[in-house]
Amino acid sequence: MSPRSLLFSSNEETSRQIGQALIELDFSVDSCREIFAALEKLTTRRYEAVIADSCDGAEAAFLLKTARELKSTQSAFTVVLGDSEGLSADLTGATHVLRSPFISEKVKYDLLTCDVFLANMRSWLTPAESSRKAIDAAAVVDSKALGELEPRVIGAEPQEFRAIEPSPIQSLITTEAGSFDPMEDVDANLPSHSDIQTLFATRMLKQKRARRVGRSFLCCYASD
Repeated sequence: MSPRSLLFSSNEETSRQIGQALIELDFSVDSCREIFAALEKLTTRRYEAVIADSCDGAEAAFLLKTARELKSTQSAFTVVLGDSEGLSADLTGATHVLRSPFISEKVKYDLLTCDVFLANMRSWLTPAESSRKAIDAAAVVDSKALGELEPRVIGAEPQEFRAIEPSPIQSLITTEAGSFDPMEDVDANLPSHSDIQTLFATRMLKQKRARRVGRSFLCCYASD
């Protein structure tokens, strides 16, 4: 069962923004714009969270004071809407203060970074729901941090990539390189590799014949 919250604010826009944030946090919301309706609900139902707008002055302070005195809501998470400075003693006794401007995403972020709220969430929800909310809280905090570091440009169109055209100098270098022949400057009258091998083999053969003739001459000389 979703935790129940009581929201008291005479400002319609404030009620809408805060109520939207609470709904997205899986709260069921009873929103009241008059103090008598809020007191009636507070005394007849059990609430896990009680939120009052400091702009309603003494009525907001009385609602939170009553919530702290009632046995059914003594452990409720109480929130006052407004700046911490200039709040009455009854309002400063609230568990948490949400500061204006009241925007649903900002309200969610403020609540999910409040240690007391996260601790109470574990008792409000089942273990599975509590784990899911913890993951959601981390995602909200991470996205908030990333949004501050890397602001998005809304409506930006994707960049169009196109091929880079070569400069005249690059075209000239490419043309000259393509027409280059490494054998162009070689003298055609120089002997080829096969000619050199043939000449080397002929010289080796002549040396062998000379050695044979020399050995034959020595043998004849020795026999005489």
